[in-house]
Amino acid sequence: MKPNTRPSKSNSGINRSIRIWTWWLVLGLSLPAVYYTARYVYRDLSAIAQENESLRVAQRWSESVIAGHEKVITDYETCLLRRMEDELPLELSCPLERLSTRDRLIEGLLAPVENKSKPWQVKRFENLHTLIQTPEQKIRWAPRVVEMIDDGLVGEPHSCWATFQLLASFGSAAKSAIPKLERKIDYEYPQGVIDVGSTILAIDPNFDMMPHLVKTIETHPDNGPKITMFLKRVIPREHAIRMLRQAIDKATDPAQRNQLNDVLLSIL
Repeated sequence: MKPNTRPSKSNSGINRSIRIWTWWLVLGLSLPAVYYTARYVYRDLSAIAQENESLRVAQRWSESVIAGHEKVITDYETCLLRRMEDELPLELSCPLERLSTRDRLIEGLLAPVENKSKPWQVKRFENLHTLIQTPEQKIRWAPRVVEMIDDGLVGEPHSCWATFQLLASFGSAAKSAIPKLERKIDYEYPQGVIDVGSTILAIDPNFDMMPHLVKTIETHPDNGPKITMFLKRVIPREHAIRMLRQAIDKATDPAQRNQLNDVLLSIL
């Protein structure tokens, strides 16, 4: 007789139960994994979609801003170019159409203009200060600015602040403007001496302002406190003390020496 090789009913039932429970276990473990994977994928896709939408919004906004900016620049440039046709110097190194927008604007602002009001001149030098920013631009444009700077030095010193700011921003590149600035010094107006002096020292920190300061004190002895504040604010203390002592040694008038001594004592 052949042996009975078929599994018994009890064994087959156990095996079936094991398979069922195994499948349930696998399914139970798989579902959370599938869920969290789908959740992370959805979140990443949502973040990418949101980022893309933000980029699209930013791009549209940038394009509108750039378009508006270009329109303003174009309008401003058109206005300047219309005026430049008659006023630009003839010795331009290249045709206007080969210049960048910024260079066109600078050329327009540097063009000689007669009978312009003081507010217009202030705005002119404000715009030059805005347009000429990099060290390379300052070296390039400073000589041209110094040539026409007399237009910006008309009137009281307090009305020339835009010109002073522009020259001070050039630093040593505007050194040739110092004689013109010295001619602007009015010893009757101490604040003007301070404004001009601050500009000169921004251009050349080693410039000797003491003769001008002494002359200001000579003109009006009560200018001493203002000159003292200028020395404290603008000139390094050791340098101011050294200049004052030299001025005191050179002074021949006792009253002037006393005034300078008072200024020196207020700094020490």
